[in-house]
Formats: sequence, structure tokens, C-alpha cells
Amino acid sequence: INQDEIIIFKTKNSYDIKYNPKFVYIEEDAANYLVEKKIKTIGIDAMSIERDKKDHPAHKIILGAGIGVIEDMMLKDVSQGEYFLSALPLNIKNADASPIRAVLIDEKI
Repeated sequence: INQDEIIIFKTKNSYDIKYNPKFVYIEEDAANYLVEKKIKTIGIDAMSIERDKKDHPAHKIILGAGIGVIEDMMLKDVSQGEYFLSALPLNIKNADASPIRAVLIDEKI
């Protein structure tokens, strides 16, 4: 993992047909590791980067470091590899989050 990379986590969540309350998520120690690596963005195939934890430590660590987060990605048909990510948010005034359409392109641009 290199500085300024976008890291996308494809887990067993991609194969769940309906909501699974025991979804795979990012623990606090993993969040600290990713901050140390100075990555740019995290993507995950879960509805959140962490389950409902008191004080939301992973969120605070990651967002506090200025790392972008893309949640609920559909990755079932995506193979491991390097991709170009296009993820354009809506221009919503005074918002701290937005729906996006994330597109992974497997050719070098």
C-alpha cells in the first residue's frame, strides 16, 4: 500500500443477497494502519466502514485524517487488480456526504 493510493476492500459482503448485520468492516487498528500509509480514499462493499460502535472510532480516525470513504460498493463481479476509479459526487450545498456512481476502469488512463 503506497501513499495517495485508493484502497478498495472486496469482502464476503459482495456475495450477501440481503443485509447481513454481521458484515465485514474496518477495525480501529486497520484504520490507523491506513492513515499511517497516507492513502487517499477507502472503498468497501459494506454499508459502512464499521458496525455501530460507540463513538465510531474507525470513522473518526479515517475521516479525521482527510481520507475519503466510499461505502456500499457493488464488487461481486470485480476481480482483484489495479483500476482507475471515477467517483463523482453530487454538488449538494452544505453537505458532508453525497451519493456517487463509482466506476472502475481496468485500463490505464
